[in-house]
Amino acid sequence: GLFGINNHEGSRFTQDAAALAAVARVLAAEHLFFFDSRTTPDTKVVTVARRFGVMSAGRDVFLDDTQKEAAVRRQLNTLVARARANGVAIAIGHPHDVTLTVLAAWLRQDHGVTLVPLDEAMRRKTARKGAFAAR
Repeated sequence: GLFGINNHEGSRFTQDAAALAAVARVLAAEHLFFFDSRTTPDTKVVTVARRFGVMSAGRDVFLDDTQKEAAVRRQLNTLVARARANGVAIAIGHPHDVTLTVLAAWLRQDHGVTLVPLDEAMRRKTARKGAFAAR
């Protein structure tokens, strides 16, 4: 039932192309994706993963750096704007009470975008950039 992996922490690791190569080899052999939380601006996840034929993409928006309702709503608005501008956008967040409360209310409204599974969003992002060739 595993489709892929994601880094939650590990900024130093995700900046190390040689270390990532070992992970990418295993992911390629198992046909799994690597979703990058982008915990550092110097991440090499997507570049290394794609070199090994592993589907990979990074998050666009972090929902709850600031754990305030207004801040989470602003980030969701940013997510929608990026999705409209780019055809797809991916957000991540934590299961904080404020995040879950705002997200539950937000999901009951129509924002003119469609929620898709992560692997589909990743496929759309990579297709948009033309950076991933199908096997």
